[in-house]
Amino acid sequence: MKKNTPLEDLKATILLLENQQKEEIQLLKKELSNVHENLKPINFLRNTLHEILHAPDVKDDLLNALFALVAGYFSKKISVGDTENPLKAFLGSLLQFGVTGVVAEHIERIKSFAKYAYSLIFKK
Repeated sequence: MKKNTPLEDLKATILLLENQQKEEIQLLKKELSNVHENLKPINFLRNTLHEILHAPDVKDDLLNALFALVAGYFSKKISVGDTENPLKAFLGSLLQFGVTGVVAEHIERIKSFAKYAYSLIFKK
């Protein structure tokens, strides 16, 4: 078996390091391209919304808030309807605001009552 000279060992090491550098440059370019894509406004917004909507706590909070807003809206529509009277409209808005706040504050009680009522109505 032939023993390599220090010059041959050096050339082999240089070649190995050059190949490693080329691979690392390619990986760096690919990563930079991914960062560039993710920072585009539409992709950034899409990714952020995806993360928000797939977080279990946030999803529950959004549904609870939506339920409270809908309850407030319907309370206003039922109580004052579509009125031209500014005083009634103002009082309806106050009612809507109040109902939304109360429902949001007591959402767990409302959920448990709804489950209980459902079980009474649809007993098996």
